[in-house]
Amino acid sequence: LTGEVGWTYGIIACAMGAVFVYHSVKLMQGYSARRASNVFRFSIVYLTAVFLALIADVAVSSLIDRV
Repeated sequence: LTGEVGWTYGIIACAMGAVFVYHSVKLMQGYSARRASNVFRFSIVYLTAVFLALIADVAVSSLIDRV
């Protein structure tokens, strides 16, 4: 994508971002404690998944470059 990360990271980041936007829009349409909790919990999953995808993508790319 930018030369620093690959398609794997880009696809995972876009998919997770779309789900995060979905949860956020649902919260904006009508507040409830359950929806707010869903956004909060998913934000933790989102950040973890995006950072792990970044680490995995860079690690795999560097291994491929060595070969």
